[in-house]
Formats: sequence, C-alpha cells, structure tokens
Amino acid sequence: ADLKELLAKRSQGLKPTATTVRKRDGTVTIERAAVAGLSEAEQRERMEASQRASKAAEKVEIKPYSEGILYGYQGEEGNWKPWEGDRETMAADPGDGLRVMTFNIWFSPHEWEKRADMLLDLLFAGDAYDVVMLQEVTKRFLGRLTADSRVRQRYVVTDTSGGTFIGGYGNMMLIRRELPRPAIWFVKFPGRMGRRGLVATFENVALATVHLESLNSTRLRLEQLNRLCEVLDQPVAVIAGDFNVAGTGPYASAAEDTAVDAVRSQYGFDDVCAELGLTYDTRESANTMVRAADDQPIDYARYDRVWVRGGLAADRQLVGADGADG
Repeated sequence: ADLKELLAKRSQGLKPTATTVRKRDGTVTIERAAVAGLSEAEQRERMEASQRASKAAEKVEIKPYSEGILYGYQGEEGNWKPWEGDRETMAADPGDGLRVMTFNIWFSPHEWEKRADMLLDLLFAGDAYDVVMLQEVTKRFLGRLTADSRVRQRYVVTDTSGGTFIGGYGNMMLIRRELPRPAIWFVKFPGRMGRRGLVATFENVALATVHLESLNSTRLRLEQLNRLCEVLDQPVAVIAGDFNVAGTGPYASAAEDTAVDAVRSQYGFDDVCAELGLTYDTRESANTMVRAADDQPIDYARYDRVWVRGGLAADRQLVGADGADG
C-alpha cells in the first residue's frame, strides 16, 4: 500500500481526543483534536463528555491565596531563619504613624550594584522605615540586600533566596523587627506573567505591594486590582507598587487611567501620591539611564502609585529621584 493509504487507515483507527486544561489563573478550557471517521452523534457524545469533565474540574477548589513566610537573621547562628517574633503580639495592630517606602528597583543588570547600594543608603537615611515594599527584585539584588548588616539588624523579610519569585524576579517586603508579627500571604492574579499581590496583614491593617501585568494588558491589570481589593477587608489598607498604568507619555491611556481610578474609588481608597508627579521619566532632563541601557523610547508616566484607605498619609515624598552616574 502506498503512504496515502496507510495514513488514511491509521487516521480512521485513531480516536479523537478532547483534553481539559486548567490554566494558572484557574480558568478551564477544552483543547479538541481533529476528528475523523466518527459520526456527528459520536462526535457530539465525546464533546459532551469532555464538557462534563470541564464542569467537574471547575468545582475543584483553588485557593485564591497562599501563605508566605517571614525570615529573621539569627546573629548567633549567622543565618536567616523563619521568624516567630513575639507570639503574644502576633498580628496585633502596628500602632499609629507607620513609615512606608515603595520602590521598583528595575531588574536590569545595568549598574545594578551601584543602584542597589544607593537604595540601601536610602533605606537608612534619616528616620527608619517601618515597612519597605520592593518590586522587580532579582536574586542578585536580594543577595546584596540580605548580606547588608543594617538590614539584618533592623528588618525581617519575606524572602531570602528568591523562592517566591516567578519569572526571575518578584516582590518582597522588609518589616521592622519591633513591629507585631503580621501574617504574610500572596494573592494569586490572573495573567500570563505569574504576577501576585504580596500582603502583610495585622489585626486591622493590611499592607500590599503589586507589580501588575506589563505591556498591553489593560483587562488583566483591572482584574488583578479587583482581585486584590476584594480580599483586603481590613479597615485600614495600603496598596503600593508598580501599577503599569500610564496617564502620560507614549503609552498613555486615558480610558485605562479612568477605569483604574474607578476601582480605587469603588473600594474606598485615596490616591495619596498623585501630586508628587511622574515616577518614571527617561527624557533628557531626567533619568537617561534606562534609555541608555535598554535603548527604549522616551517615556514619562506615573507608573508607581500608592493607595490608602482608612488612614491619613502625611509627609509624602518622592525618593530616589537624584539619579546615579551611568
């Protein structure tokens, strides 16, 4: 028999398949192979069976969050270990006047040591920050951070090895040792980049940092914000980080900016740092390092935002704007 006949016979002997696939964001889809040699009734029966399997899979519970761990440096042993803190004050409220920093460190290898050291100097300049929220943290930066004696003495951290990072970088928090020990958890986001919200919760206070979906992903960013806001039920809450939403510059979208602001209003947050202006600016008069390193087009936007609910944000300032040579 010639090749065409053999292939035809083989295709008639094959049964069609329909595979139920659960994606990272929990959605279920059916991937169906081409069908040959079956009647319409047989094809319909197989498809209905696959759809029943899909519905059954949708009933499987997927937790919308996962627990995290806090690590403290044990000086006498010389290493980082899971930190218990004072169990009598565990998850109690941290008191009034929290000093919080949020900073996207930029995952590029360009001059990363110099930039890391400048950020560390910022952390310990003046009054101490109670909570530090960082985005785009890489393993190399994390190693430099956790090796710093000042960090070891002052803070407990949400990662020491990059184990919570997805895609080579991620978010982390530094929390002052003297504060009550909060619960740490990650909110799972829909999307293709493995983004998650990192949350520290006290009794009545929640602090969350985000790096929302990048590129042309308006719908996903809105879904991610909504998912995070839905689970923050503490009366006092802060969401800070890289929202990846531009109201100015070449990637500006007035429609998305308006939609994000509607989410903020819906959940009772105030956009407390809007008056500080742009947080990303690669024009000649501002930060030229990004453009020089990555050959990116000129861009200027307020990608980084701070939302606060139930509290007063006082003494707000833009830090890290002085720049570095290179």
